[in-house]
Amino acid sequence: MNKCELKEQAVKILYCNPECVEEIEIPEINAMYYRDRNRGGGALIISDNGEMLFVDPFFVDFDEHKKRFTSGERTHFEE
Repeated sequence: MNKCELKEQAVKILYCNPECVEEIEIPEINAMYYRDRNRGGGALIISDNGEMLFVDPFFVDFDEHKKRFTSGERTHFEE
């Protein structure tokens, strides 16, 4: 997936306004980090192959989120 497709997917999963999404590229794992800046919003790492990990950023900071993703932890959503 390209960056535009990744962001579209993130906005759907985070269920938020695209203008409220913080995004950080993580080139070492071919992924993007997205966080809903609204109070109570979630955070998501999505790799360019579609694998993803959703967390609550109140409890899991960016570095821990990236560490969990790198170690193979994933979130699976039913479609």
